Amino acid sequence: KSIWIDLAYADYHPLAVPNLNIIGGKMSNPFVNVGKNQLIWDGDLTPEGLAGKYKYSLSETDELFASGGGFWVTESSSGNDVSLWGAQGGWKHSFDKSTYALGGISYYDYGNIQDQGPLYGSKFFSNSSANNVFVNDYNLVELFTEAGTKIRELPVSLYGNYVTNCAADTGGDTGWLVGCTINKAKDPGSWEFSYDYRDLEKDAVMGTFSDSDFIGGGTDGKGSRFGAAYQITKNVQTAVSYFLNERGLNDDAYRRLQVDLLLKF
Repeated sequence: KSIWIDLAYADYHPLAVPNLNIIGGKMSNPFVNVGKNQLIWDGDLTPEGLAGKYKYSLSETDELFASGGGFWVTESSSGNDVSLWGAQGGWKHSFDKSTYALGGISYYDYGNIQDQGPLYGSKFFSNSSANNVFVNDYNLVELFTEAGTKIRELPVSLYGNYVTNCAADTGGDTGWLVGCTINKAKDPGSWEFSYDYRDLEKDAVMGTFSDSDFIGGGTDGKGSRFGAAYQITKNVQTAVSYFLNERGLNDDAYRRLQVDLLLKF
């Protein structure tokens, strides 16, 4: 049987450059996703390649952060491998111990994707295709922001994303998301609630890698996601998600209920 490896990487912290991480291998997503949203990247995505992450303190209240990397998407015997190059930068300001705001910009560039066939399997996940190849190139610009504070001792955060595909020739090239999180399911007996609404057009992002639960996976849809979690014990958490979505030009109804039991050890 095929062997699929989820994570296998090295993480190097050079002593000469504090707050720098150099990561090589099959890794967790190195880019910041505010509110852990999945507008562009599915939460389970583990890219393969080389990446760097860096933080620089301007003062006790201000911090700059940056990430960048190059990744293999698929390999081809013809030598036309599909690659992904990404760069991200942002700034975070802390007003006090529990109140902060951050914002930033990202750029993601897929190499050799136009005129290629499906990346995995036989699906294009709603991206524009003709003659069984991708019609568009995908060069994505992302803007993101997040703010958090405490209200009556409850941590609360608001966040938003906007993405556009600068290389799309077919229209349908933008997507956006706004969301919030209330409290944090961390200690036994604690709870968490989250909500987001998104509108993701057909060629705004690569549908192969966006949220696989929203509209059943891929692009060309809009709607809400409701989430709740409860920490049963230190290592056991239960969570519920409900997707109230519409997909395609006809706004076909899509509903999904997920119940998860999470074990950490």
